[in-house]
Parts: sequence; C-alpha cells; structure tokens
Amino acid sequence: MPSFVPVGEPFALSLQETMADKAPAWDELVATHSLRPYAYRDIVAWKFGDAIFKTGYDNITRTIKARRHGFVDCIDTEEMYVELLRELRESRVIP
Repeated sequence: MPSFVPVGEPFALSLQETMADKAPAWDELVATHSLRPYAYRDIVAWKFGDAIFKTGYDNITRTIKARRHGFVDCIDTEEMYVELLRELRESRVIP
C-alpha cells in the first residue's frame, strides 16, 4: 500500500507584509546582474498575490464550461512558466 504525506493545515503568510522590506535586496540583484533598473515597487503586486493565494479554502478550477463555449486552446502550466521566465531573463528583468 502506498504511503501518503498527511495533509497539513493552511500556512498563513502575508506576501505584502513579508516582502515589504525587500527592495534593498532587489536593488542589489539589479546592480550585481546588470538588470534593467526597474524599481521594486513597480514590478511587484504582493497585495494581488495575497488575494490569489491567501484564501481559507482550496481553489479547484474546472475548464470544461469554457471549452464547451469554444475556448479550446490549452497551454501546459509548467511550459508557460518556463517560457515566461526565459523571456524575463532575456529581457534582463531577472537574473
């Protein structure tokens, strides 16, 4: 019989609070890696991240209704993130 990792309790973390003092670290990354000089406050939206990730419930999303109405294109999530991160590196936004 397979072993399973027990389900844990939700981990309460506010990105907005946790990341509030990280601008100096970003500035150091920009300088060290010769990145484009975007200000930290202009490239992050931690409040939005909290709204998406900090829920008191699991978010299980189905796409069947959208597909039935003609939205049939599909993109692999992992491939999408790899591509977006590659583009950000090539644009010198991230190291």
